[in-house]
Order: sequence, then structure tokens, then C-alpha cells
Amino acid sequence: MEQRGRNPVSSPPVQAVIEDFLTAADGALPGFIQRLDIVGALALDDYRPGASDIDCIAVIPARPDPGEVTTLRRLHARLQRRYPRPYFGGFYVTRHALRRDPTLASGAPEAHVGRLDVRTDPTALAGWALGNMDGHWRRWHARSGRWSHPADIYGSDRGHPPGACSG
Repeated sequence: MEQRGRNPVSSPPVQAVIEDFLTAADGALPGFIQRLDIVGALALDDYRPGASDIDCIAVIPARPDPGEVTTLRRLHARLQRRYPRPYFGGFYVTRHALRRDPTLASGAPEAHVGRLDVRTDPTALAGWALGNMDGHWRRWHARSGRWSHPADIYGSDRGHPPGACSG
């Protein structure tokens, strides 16, 4: 079991998945991923090997075209075959989208358990997000009893190693 207070992003299995993904993405779509922020259990110091996922937000220059979505689907499927656990997933968003009201988000690719989906129906996206928060994160919050300080959130600007806070 990981020790609390230790940066689990630097643990060998997590590091291998992140590095493999970034290397493959850079090879297939050079410059596409501008920033990768690690969120979820890893960022909240609640990562449990064998139970937790690697969750991320990938900042991209523009909404992906159909060819880029196809490439991302292949990358995530390959990563899932190579690393069945921990699951690696998250959202692909532009810097502009990060500044907007999240209830307006639609059309952003989202990866989960080796699959990449593009949700274009805002009502369906909101329903999924609320269900995820209510079903998963409410239990986590009840168990945690504390909130993390923003300095504890791990992120990675391209050019900095994963897990390095980019401020």
C-alpha cells in the first residue's frame, strides 16, 4: 500500500502508465497535449494501488477533429491492453473551455477504462457527471473528512515531470 503523504504519481506503475501515454501521444499527435494535470485520488492523496484509477485533464490546443479522436481512441485502447490496471482516463479540454462554466461543456473527449467517448448532449453529460459525483465522490468525501490544500494537487505542465506542481 502507498504511504500517505508520499507522491504516488512517482510510484513505478503510475509513472510508467503516464510516461507511456505521453510518449505515444507525442509520437502520434505531436504537440497535441499541452498540459496534463493529474486529478482524482492521486491528487487528493487517496490513491489505492489495485483500486484507484489514474485520472487526468489533458489541455489541448483546439477541439479535436475526427482523425484526432480516432487516434486518441487507438492510444487509449493500446494503453488499456498494455496496462490493464490502474485504469487511465480523463477529459481533453482546451484552455478556453477551462475558463467556461462546466455546465456548458459538451463535445470534449472523455476516456475511461480504455474507451474514448465524445459526449455531445449537454443533458446526458450533466447526468453522467452528477451521477459520478453522487455515486463515487460523495462516498470518498464522507470517508476523507478533510479537503486537500491546493498546493497538494499534482499537475504537470509539458516540460515538467508528471507530479511536479506547475503553479
